[in-house]
Amino acid sequence: MLSAGATQPAFSRILEYAYAAGANGYLAGRAIWWDAGQAFPDLDAMRRRLRVDSVPYMEQLNRMTDEQATPWTDQPGALGPVVLDHAGAGFRHEYQGMEDPA
Repeated sequence: MLSAGATQPAFSRILEYAYAAGANGYLAGRAIWWDAGQAFPDLDAMRRRLRVDSVPYMEQLNRMTDEQATPWTDQPGALGPVVLDHAGAGFRHEYQGMEDPA
């Protein structure tokens, strides 16, 4: 599901419906960082808003995705079901190169 610049509350609601309909995940930019960008040119305020508002919101979206999205491996592919080691809802946590940049 693409956020298309929806507000945070609207995008969360859209995702609930999309996941109920079988969506696999989301792609978002403005839905996550737009509010922080409103503090420009105050870079410190932008960083603070990203840390305080945007990061927790993205974590909420990730939890929702883990709990409600249909795993992409459950969707029939052009050549049949996809079979991968570690496939499933936690794939992004286990796949090398996708770990958190902490």
